[in-house]
Amino acid sequence: MTDIRPSPIAGRWYPGSAKTLSDSVDRYLADAKVEPPPGELVAVIAPHAGHQYSGHVAAHAFKCAQGLDVEIAAVICPSHYIDITPLITTSHEAYSTPLGTVLVDREAIEQIAKSIPLMPVARDPEHALE
Repeated sequence: MTDIRPSPIAGRWYPGSAKTLSDSVDRYLADAKVEPPPGELVAVIAPHAGHQYSGHVAAHAFKCAQGLDVEIAAVICPSHYIDITPLITTSHEAYSTPLGTVLVDREAIEQIAKSIPLMPVARDPEHALE
């Protein structure tokens, strides 16, 4: 059985319906008018506020990655609740979202943890990753 983290904010900070969320993201991306950055894209920095507040800004960032063949996406964010270590990670195997289940690459996390101290957390209220 896969350990799937339920969302503490779906339906509140972003639409809880797959269709509504998908339509909203598609609309934000369609409205974002940006030129592709020169060279190879290696990172995207985007806000993590509620969908209605920052979705249009985040779309400008993610529009630059649209259509790329990405092997691994590493999501790094602040913690609003845990401050005993500089970096946290999930101990879950997947995240539940209205758009489906997102698997966590445990092997990649283990490799990163060899160089950077990470504290795994579970069933926490943190929302920044979503």
